[in-house]
Amino acid sequence: MSAIAPSAASSSPSASAVTSIRFPSPRRFAVVGAGFAGVSVAWHLLQRCEFQHTSSSGPVSVDLFDEAGIGGGASGVSGGLLHPYTPKGKFLWKGKQGWQAALNLLDVAEAAVPLTGESKPIAWRRGILRPLVAEKHIRDARKLDGGCDGSRIEGIRCLERPVAKAMVPGLELPENGLGLYIPDGINLHPRTYLDALWLACADFAHNACPGTRAALVKQHVSSLAELSREGYNAVVVCTGSKAVLLPELAGKLPLSMCRGVVADLELPSEYEEYHSQAPNLLSHAWLAVQGARKIVLGATKNWNSGPECEEVSLQEETLVQDELLQRAAQFYPLIERWKVKSLRAGVRAMPPRTPLGALPLAGCINELVKPLQSETQWWLIGGLGSRGLMYHGLLGERVAAAVTAGDESLIPEEFKKFAAVSAQV
Repeated sequence: MSAIAPSAASSSPSASAVTSIRFPSPRRFAVVGAGFAGVSVAWHLLQRCEFQHTSSSGPVSVDLFDEAGIGGGASGVSGGLLHPYTPKGKFLWKGKQGWQAALNLLDVAEAAVPLTGESKPIAWRRGILRPLVAEKHIRDARKLDGGCDGSRIEGIRCLERPVAKAMVPGLELPENGLGLYIPDGINLHPRTYLDALWLACADFAHNACPGTRAALVKQHVSSLAELSREGYNAVVVCTGSKAVLLPELAGKLPLSMCRGVVADLELPSEYEEYHSQAPNLLSHAWLAVQGARKIVLGATKNWNSGPECEEVSLQEETLVQDELLQRAAQFYPLIERWKVKSLRAGVRAMPPRTPLGALPLAGCINELVKPLQSETQWWLIGGLGSRGLMYHGLLGERVAAAVTAGDESLIPEEFKKFAAVSAQV
């Protein structure tokens, strides 16, 4: 692979008329994978460049590698539902910190929307409702705060059946059914969000200290050895399910592959629009609302897939549509009015379960790629599974801090426990 040289504007003033100014060489970082984790860590790496020219400041160069472009993998296929809670209504591990870090990145992306030249929304703040129909889930919900009187419980409102049905016209619940309502729940459009966040990276680099740059490299990285010859200070692998395809990491990561298919649905004009204040729905299936007549419905789960099974075959289209629509009809029968316009698939890399839940993997992987003869430091963010949107901001922030400081202790120990598991794989 040829060396990647920073682009630079050229000018040719007379040497006698201009005094040459030498700026420090940039610290060079490569990020492999342009999904939630990759774009997040790219943004946070760029933040390590200070605007003030002090002895400790210096430019940063970030090359983001992904042959499919921004959000071309499983991140771009996700539902985009963002909230910090478990199905039982409790905070996820590091839920508050992850939530705030994700909101911070959303603010950055929304501020960059004018740079896209489009007016498409990035996020819809209409809340999320989890219809509860299983007896066990209903019993667990009633234990929250001693009942369901509509009071807020750690940011959640527990709603009795009439209130939940009034909130979502057409919602179906059993007589004793409940709804767990997350008023602050958000639905992002993953691709639009990631595009805007990357534009924010490029804009930041353009206005930062001289020598700072951010470049998207649409190039396939088949091995880490390719990057070991490029002189990067550090490389962060954020390739999701495809991390296991890198020869240096093959058979060394405790990841399981789960393929999911989602359906893009539209509501014909003869039917009344989805209510403007009605929330997204999250149950046997999820409905991510992207406007009055557009929703994304998901997702199937296939645990026997390979890391690259992202095409939806003609043979499975009917089966997938039937499965998703039948699941959604259990709590939202009006789904029968909606028409499937397209199907999309992605493969998630699922981490092992721990007493704290299924936590992503993050840390230094120098020992795992030891045969590489290079001064480059090697890092990983992986196994985000179904929590990619929730944890991507926190992981990007902590890993970028660790990478630039050369100090793995800046990453919470719970994210790094995969190293011990990897030794047994």
